Amino acid sequence: MSWPIPPSEEQHDNIVDFQDCTSESAVHCIESQEIAQTGQTVGYSERALAKLSGNTPQGNTAQNVLDAIQKYGLIPESLWSSVPSPDMTWDDYYADIPQDILSQGVKVDVAMVLGANYSLSPVWTIMSIAGTENHAVCALDPVNYIDSYSPYQKQFSSEDKIFWQANLILNPKKKRMLVFFQVKGSATIWMLLDGQWVGFSDPTAFNNYVDGRPNVVIELDQSEFAKLQANPDVFKS
Repeated sequence: MSWPIPPSEEQHDNIVDFQDCTSESAVHCIESQEIAQTGQTVGYSERALAKLSGNTPQGNTAQNVLDAIQKYGLIPESLWSSVPSPDMTWDDYYADIPQDILSQGVKVDVAMVLGANYSLSPVWTIMSIAGTENHAVCALDPVNYIDSYSPYQKQFSSEDKIFWQANLILNPKKKRMLVFFQVKGSATIWMLLDGQWVGFSDPTAFNNYVDGRPNVVIELDQSEFAKLQANPDVFKS
């Protein structure tokens, strides 16, 4: 499938590049999923996320950005615009965010799973593009991606080299009991999400995903889990 096209902004103005493509692309991945889930376009501030995740002139890491999303939430674009003025300086762009705006951050429930499964979410992608190394984009499908340099809608080419990809999965806002499965003797915890099996091998990633929500982990033998993978209805009563 191809995910909806999120709103996009430039990551530079006339005098400086703000080097916040990691935050830009993460927000695009989340906005695209919200459009798919709700039919509405929700704009979040990439600029605010870049500031809160400690962006530097050398860029940022995906983990720093994910940690900031989980700690602060996302600031609505209407409160802290990501569109730079023509001559905005680095210090202007990365100015401190007032507390009254920080307090309005929207909590979003996301988990990062390494890989590129387009049935789960847009794919957070770090690649080389046009001679630029370690540039982050939001891939909507295996062909098309959203960039933070115009034109925003682009297609992968044979010259692009992909270094890293992950699904930044947005859980629907509706609260529900989460059911997980674990094979006896294995550290990986599995869940069925929108018809696809997602495995959490990192305890920190799993704990961040559940984040206090009610959940249960069902322990199974390997043969039982194989039956479940083949037919998820087999254990329903």
